[in-house]
Amino acid sequence: MSKLYVHMPVALLSRHIDYLLTHRLQPEIACQDADITSIDMEQLANAAACLSEANLKTILHAPFIDFHPGTRDKSSHRRTIQLLEHSLILAERISAEKIVFHPGLEPNCSRRRSEIWLEQSYNLWSNYIDWAQTNNCTFCIENIYEPSPDALLQLMSAINSPNFGHVFDIGHWNIFCADRLTKWLDQTAPFIRHLHLHDNRGHMDEHLAIGAGTVPFCELFDWLANRDYSPSITLENHNLQALNQSLAAVEKNLWL
Repeated sequence: MSKLYVHMPVALLSRHIDYLLTHRLQPEIACQDADITSIDMEQLANAAACLSEANLKTILHAPFIDFHPGTRDKSSHRRTIQLLEHSLILAERISAEKIVFHPGLEPNCSRRRSEIWLEQSYNLWSNYIDWAQTNNCTFCIENIYEPSPDALLQLMSAINSPNFGHVFDIGHWNIFCADRLTKWLDQTAPFIRHLHLHDNRGHMDEHLAIGAGTVPFCELFDWLANRDYSPSITLENHNLQALNQSLAAVEKNLWL
């Protein structure tokens, strides 16, 4: 079974199911900015069933708009729970092996705000980790604005479950982190379950093809080559030309 996935907006999955089947590509079904309550569950489940019959798997990228697991605000917390539980229902319908979640940690937040985020996030995820274990699914927390992995490491260490880990987004790292790539990777290695690969020039989230920006992919590929464990990967490109370039790059550099 391949560990390679491709970015696929939820609204386009049914339209592109034949393409995925023909090219044997597994989708990370992206619901980041979707109204998850309006998704046609039956249509999505049918598409996922077609993939499963072809021995292809799925990953779900949960919504991030209004998703704030570290909040103390009661209204925001209720909305976060709604989004989380809708995501779990959706993950069950498509038999997702992993769910990608944003951490909801504000950029450049104070130490006190980070402590509140950690406490509230721990309380939230602790209530749902049994679901992940029961459904043989892994919750993967993605780096977004974080200049270091410290806060994410504290959360993952506190939860302390093989079903709760890190999705390392190298494009986000290239924009928001000044440390060497291998420093982040070495620190988070025990928790890395998944990778998001896309390129940019260090200023904005461009989702370019691998090799079209300044992300040091050679460093990443060398680091992965020396690991006993190889995480799954999603190519997060937003057009077919960029995807094909990235596919060629990973097929040349990685054993997938």
